[in-house]
Amino acid sequence: RRVLFRSGELTREESIEQIIREKASWALDPNDLNFYQGKIGDNYDDPGSFSDPNEAPSAGNPADYMRIRVTYPHKFFNPFIGSLFPELPPAEPEELIPDPCAGEKNCVSLIAEATYRNEDFDPEEV
Repeated sequence: RRVLFRSGELTREESIEQIIREKASWALDPNDLNFYQGKIGDNYDDPGSFSDPNEAPSAGNPADYMRIRVTYPHKFFNPFIGSLFPELPPAEPEELIPDPCAGEKNCVSLIAEATYRNEDFDPEEV
């Protein structure tokens, strides 16, 4: 399904990302945001789409419990401040979400995450 949005017709997944990009654009470059979204399991584990790059993001169905995670690589202007944060090794292939700052100096990954339940909507009307 597609949703009519200010910037045109978007999928539900794209519309969620678009709103987050718009709200964050006053503080950072929204093009540097990385999104992960999908339905969580019964035990509240991360969605499979977080670890499988071939699985498409999902905005879920009515009443599904969902999770969205957004990462942002914050690069410090002052190398002294950046030196206070440890340099992380490059990401391992089996890591669920790669660290966008792994292997870089003067960089720290900022992560925001939300878990929520979809409204009980009629999927035919979306």
